[in-house]
Amino acid sequence: MPTTRRFPRLILCAWVVLLLLGLPRPIRAQQTDVTLTVTPAFEGNYAPGGWLPLIIEAANTGATVDGQLVAGTPEAPQQQALPISLPPGSRKLVTLYLPLDQRVDKVRVALEQNGVTVAERMVEVRPRQGERLLGVLGGELLALPRRQDLTTQLPFVQFAMTPATLPAQPAGLRSLTFLAVLNDPSDALNVTQRQALLGWLAGGGQLVVGLNAQPLMQALALAPPLRALEAPIVLDEAAFEEWAGSAPPDQITGAILDIPPGATAFGPATAPLWTVQRVGEGRVIQLAFDPGGEVFAAWADGPNFWERLLQPAVLLTTPFGTELSLESSREQVLTGAVGQLPPINLPTTTPLIALLVVYVLVVGPGLAWWLRRRRQESRGWLLIPATVVLFTVSGGAIAWAVQPDQRVVAQVELVEQVAPGLARARTVTALLAPRPNSFAFTLPEAALVRPLRSGQGPYGPISGTLDLVVQGATAAQVAVAPWELRGLIAESQIVAPALEAVVTATSGAVLARVRNNGSQPARDVVVAYQDYVAQLGDLAPGETHEVPLVGEGTNSVGLSTVLFGSVDAERPSDRSTLARAALVNAAVTRGPLSPASGPFVLAWYDQSLQNVGVATSGAATQTTTLFVGAVQLAGSGAINLPTGWLTPNVELEPNQGCFLTGTDGGSGFIAASDPFTATLALPPGFTALQATALTLTLDSDRTWPNAGLTTELWDWQRQRWVDQNYDGPGSLVVNTPGAYLQDGRLRLRLRGRATETGCVSIRSRVEGTLP
Repeated sequence: MPTTRRFPRLILCAWVVLLLLGLPRPIRAQQTDVTLTVTPAFEGNYAPGGWLPLIIEAANTGATVDGQLVAGTPEAPQQQALPISLPPGSRKLVTLYLPLDQRVDKVRVALEQNGVTVAERMVEVRPRQGERLLGVLGGELLALPRRQDLTTQLPFVQFAMTPATLPAQPAGLRSLTFLAVLNDPSDALNVTQRQALLGWLAGGGQLVVGLNAQPLMQALALAPPLRALEAPIVLDEAAFEEWAGSAPPDQITGAILDIPPGATAFGPATAPLWTVQRVGEGRVIQLAFDPGGEVFAAWADGPNFWERLLQPAVLLTTPFGTELSLESSREQVLTGAVGQLPPINLPTTTPLIALLVVYVLVVGPGLAWWLRRRRQESRGWLLIPATVVLFTVSGGAIAWAVQPDQRVVAQVELVEQVAPGLARARTVTALLAPRPNSFAFTLPEAALVRPLRSGQGPYGPISGTLDLVVQGATAAQVAVAPWELRGLIAESQIVAPALEAVVTATSGAVLARVRNNGSQPARDVVVAYQDYVAQLGDLAPGETHEVPLVGEGTNSVGLSTVLFGSVDAERPSDRSTLARAALVNAAVTRGPLSPASGPFVLAWYDQSLQNVGVATSGAATQTTTLFVGAVQLAGSGAINLPTGWLTPNVELEPNQGCFLTGTDGGSGFIAASDPFTATLALPPGFTALQATALTLTLDSDRTWPNAGLTTELWDWQRQRWVDQNYDGPGSLVVNTPGAYLQDGRLRLRLRGRATETGCVSIRSRVEGTLP
């Protein structure tokens, strides 16, 4: 009896022991001699949606460790890894790039070997949504306004940087709104870092270059050398006072800046205080003085000066907060483009139709004829079911044999030229399968790779979950769940396709000439400027085409509409066209500002220029690659420029963009202040134009004030505003245009009742001569 009572207890104890043995045991960190020191870039500040470089120093005083550094956040399953080998006594310094789409305050970095954590560190970081992040390279920090003194919602976050920690990837600089370079670092920057700066600028970064760092401008091929001076000159104090709206600083000395082609300048034309040059979607502010000098640092109203000068080039209001970059919105457009999936492969029905015909003939007259001939009608009850079973099995076998591959692979790639011979490539690949599957990728070693952001695509949800991405890997496996769209984004800088494009203006026509100096055919080549386009068709390697640019100069429709017309998003046959249109939109979109006007050359390629590949044998595949390259503008002698080539340039007077609906005015700017000032500029290559005729056409989306509104132009020779006696809206024929159009710039001001005009468009037509 006692033995019987103990038996259930023994069974219970055995079950408890088995349960404990079956529980997963945590993998504890090995006791090793490896130490990790993790320093996040930008002092841990980052803009959500970008990449945060982690500078990791790993030291090993023990046995050899071959593993990988793994970085991630507790909130997200996705991690980034970097292989590393640490022999005994070694010390290595590496940079691991971590994408941070969420707002997190801690990042975990661990060294793992064979799935075991060898060493780990927790690093504090800080998201900075809607704040101006400014890195200072080679100098003292600037006297910026304090956040408690600002009336705007865009406070500054400032931190020091060194050439050694400057990221070598454009994506690694994405969190920065501004980079101020005060002392020359050009000798300390390698080629990859310089190229990263150019890529960051083209994507929307803003570079501030002080007088002592001017050699960097020549190293980046952004400006001519400074004029040689025997002694520094005294800069115009009144211009500082006008800009800051307060007392000027004490005497500030500097140098004479030559205005780069296409740049705008502030201050006297003979000695500008600074120039503003657009590089892609970014800007370079080149200073004629040293902002780190004692005189400038002691200026009491210096914070007001920086507050006005250091304005974001882009200001987006999104459901997730304020963003100071177009990168996230452009990636959303690219994700939407890759969501235009091709139709799945359909099965071939010919074998099944043939089997059905044979079945009808056999079961019907064929079997009856055969039974009658052999006088075996009594066996029909057996042969007919057997025949049906035979044909059923055969039909199933044929259906299995001809079933299509229902996997779908869509890939879009946007390649944008950032400098001669250099381009920035972003490849987005989406995968879809009816059952669990794995896709093999080939990747460029220099690419940064991360999963797609989770969201909603045109044909269903997009899941961005990937467990681990290895930085620098040339191959990867991506697993997908049934009917769940997954994929990845790869980004790197590559050699730009050799597509040479020139637009030549004459008195009679504007011609676009493109030559394909590359090894691949360029498809459907287009040269675009404003809404003028020249469609040159396909260009084989070594082939040249030349056609005139045609358009109306109103900018009333987007470039994708000009190229593809109005496409129907509901028609599956238009999916490839929709993907192309989305790629064009991703290339030219500028948020609330007017779309990028060019000039640029667009060409489509048959395969990925970044060499991102995926094994897709049998799957329905759609690959779309767009290259957006630079165009050289040229002309000489008498020139008649088309409408719109003298375009509003708001680098000095930032105004919010708008669009005039119901008119042919196209895009414009909101007159939010009185007076309202706008600067118009000729494209690079035409800044030396000597105007002989100039007509401005003004329009607005509100009723133009019939009294009390003064329209003025800036006279560069007499240095004053001149009333034009204009009763608007409509055409304004400018007398003596050479006095108002100088160095390719024209300044216009509305004063009195400017804010009543609302959205104002300014179009122009210019005639003149080029030396």
